[in-house]
Amino acid sequence: MTTIDDKLKLFANVVLEKVEKDSKQRVYEATNNYDKCLEHERKKILMESQNMVNQMRRKAESEREQILSEANIEGQHSLLKKRKELFDITVEDIKVLAEEFTSQPEYLEFLEKCIKNSISKVKGLNAVLQLKADDIEKYGDDIKSIVEKYKRSDMQVSISPSKGKILGGCICEDENHTMRADSSMLTMIDDNHALIGKTLIDKIGQSR
Repeated sequence: MTTIDDKLKLFANVVLEKVEKDSKQRVYEATNNYDKCLEHERKKILMESQNMVNQMRRKAESEREQILSEANIEGQHSLLKKRKELFDITVEDIKVLAEEFTSQPEYLEFLEKCIKNSISKVKGLNAVLQLKADDIEKYGDDIKSIVEKYKRSDMQVSISPSKGKILGGCICEDENHTMRADSSMLTMIDDNHALIGKTLIDKIGQSR
């Protein structure tokens, strides 16, 4: 016969089993939720860390590109400055050589071509032929003969020293200053700056 004590023990066992089962389930759920939260946080931290690393890498790359760009610009400026200095020196050397050429026998032939070219371009009846004072003093008679040779029969040409530095050659201008033919050495050099620069760059390239 089942006693009250037996019933109480049986009830107690059922309750304990249920409590134990519920406790295990709660522990399992809590543990599972904790693992999920931990994994979520771990992924979140890893993603944030990766984003930080990527941002730092992009920033470092951007700073590197900026430094290289600034260095490149500075290098280009330095190179252009050196080329400009070399170009200026070369032009001055050419001017010196041009002035030296005016003392050579071949210069008179060159001067004749300049006078012919200038006079032919001025259409007025009266013109002024400007030359270096030294050329007028040294080649005066030759210059007059050349002028007579190439001027038109109805044209009057007076000869005068140039007002500015021309190195050599000549400038012809009508009396009204409406037409001007510049065959001076200085203008020839100035008009050929691009060619001088290209030749200089080519020479620099060949020497590398």
